[in-house]
Amino acid sequence: MKGLFLKDFYNLRQLLLWYGVMMALFVAAAVISKNLSFMMGFGVFITISTASSSMAYDEKDNWYKFARACGLSPLAIAAEKYLLTLALGALSFALLAVCQAVIGEIDWMLNAGFFAINLMIGAVVFPVLFKFGVEKGRLALIAALVAAIALSVLLMSVSGSITTPLALALFTAACLALFALSMWLSAKILGKKDM
Repeated sequence: MKGLFLKDFYNLRQLLLWYGVMMALFVAAAVISKNLSFMMGFGVFITISTASSSMAYDEKDNWYKFARACGLSPLAIAAEKYLLTLALGALSFALLAVCQAVIGEIDWMLNAGFFAINLMIGAVVFPVLFKFGVEKGRLALIAALVAAIALSVLLMSVSGSITTPLALALFTAACLALFALSMWLSAKILGKKDM
C-alpha cells in the first residue's frame, strides 16, 4: 500500500503544491473574514478532486492493467484511493480545526459533520468513476462537489441549532458504512472490468 501512495504522490506532486497554495489562501481568507463556509467547500473539493485526478493519471497510463498483471487485487487498487480520500479528509479536518482555534473555539461537531460529508461524497463518486472512467464520470463528480458545498454551507447554518451528538454520531456511522460499501463495490467493478 505504501508503494501505491508513493506512486500517487509522485504523480500528483505539482497538483498538490498548487492545492496547498490555494488552501493557504482559503485558510487566510477564512481567518480574516471569520467565515469558514468557503473553506469547508474547498476542503471537500480538494479531497475528492485529488483522488479523481489520481484516477485520471492511472487511466491515462493504463496503470490498472499493469497493477493487475503485477498481482494487485482489485480491492487493493480501490482501497488505496479510498485511503487517500480518508487522509486528505483528515487533513482538511485538521485545517478547519486550526482555523477555528485561531478565530475563537473549535466546533468538534461541525468538524465531524464536515469529515462525514467528505466520506459520503467519495462514497457516491468513486464507484461511478471506476465504472465509467474519470472523463465520462466528470458530470457525477461536478454534481457531487456542488452537493458537498451545499451540504457544508447547510451544516454551518444548522450546526448550533438542530445537530445533536446522537444525530451526528448516526450520520457519521452511516457515512462510514456507505464508504466501506462503496469501496467493496468499486473493487467489484474493477474486478469485472476488461483490463
